Amino acid sequence: MNSMDSVLLKSDLFSVLIVAASVLLLALFIVYGILVYFVNRRGRKIDHQLEKADRLSKEGKTGEAIRIWKGLMMVVGERQVLDILSRFEFIYDETENSKGLDRLIELKKMFVRFFEMSRHLKTLSEDENEQRKELANRIVAMVAALPAENI
Repeated sequence: MNSMDSVLLKSDLFSVLIVAASVLLLALFIVYGILVYFVNRRGRKIDHQLEKADRLSKEGKTGEAIRIWKGLMMVVGERQVLDILSRFEFIYDETENSKGLDRLIELKKMFVRFFEMSRHLKTLSEDENEQRKELANRIVAMVAALPAENI
């Protein structure tokens, strides 16, 4: 093998590496695009459900709106949960539902505590993590028990 063959071999190897790197980058870009699409799609679906519940509430169908909000509270983040809770508060206050307002105050405290614990998830002890899980279970039960009928 002479020096010219060696140079061509190195050149071919370099070309193969460039093509492989390009294909890898293209694949990563496509996967990233797909992930962004699904995240945005989920966000649009949640926004659509919130709009639907708001529309139902304005139409006087508060029971249906509350059922939608109750379902959304388990899948959205802290800011949206607090926003939904304020919508509940408005409806319960407007309908003078003191039982609902009392539960709502307790639920709001539980959510705030849960999100606070979740922010420090990596530093929670095993006992604190168990408390967080128990709190999550209590939140789910309390959301299910929020009054949605006779409003």
